[in-house]
Amino acid sequence: MLDTNLINKSILHTQKVISTHVCTHGLVLLQDVLHNDLAEQLLDFANNNTKWEDVEYNSYIVKHRKKISWATDGIIEVAHTVFESVTPEISTLLNKELIFMGVNLWKDTEGYSIGKHTDNPVLKATAQIYLQNSPGLGTIFECNGKEITVNHNANAGYLADNTLEIPHWLNEEVPKNFERFSLHVVWG
Repeated sequence: MLDTNLINKSILHTQKVISTHVCTHGLVLLQDVLHNDLAEQLLDFANNNTKWEDVEYNSYIVKHRKKISWATDGIIEVAHTVFESVTPEISTLLNKELIFMGVNLWKDTEGYSIGKHTDNPVLKATAQIYLQNSPGLGTIFECNGKEITVNHNANAGYLADNTLEIPHWLNEEVPKNFERFSLHVVWG
């Protein structure tokens, strides 16, 4: 059974936080976007879950990254419901009509890194929210010739308009004996 109290307070919290942000050049830097209870339960779930799947793009399996896309009647479904509910606010913030496509819980392990790239613009917008402090492991974006490093602390991250094809990357590899957990949200 889903925790409707957690869903309702998380929707209200995220709507309030989103309403205070401004989109600059297709990028929004997020801070405290998840209700603390939701953030804590997602991190606890990530730390204690053993049912991770490979991340695959066009038949290529991403090394050192695993995901959980769905888990019924649990915290993943709560996160899904929250972000589906705040899609109108995300659409307003990015000034484009968006369709919520889902959430993934990501686990990046020792050796994970990704070079400069742009995301598939079929995904009109994405958000990545770090679930724990990840020193040196914040995504870097190149906007208007400037490098912008996303805050890598817990409950911080970014929202990006992928139709603008903003280059981004990770400068460091995930170190030994560390797992970087994040919530990845996608809209088409």
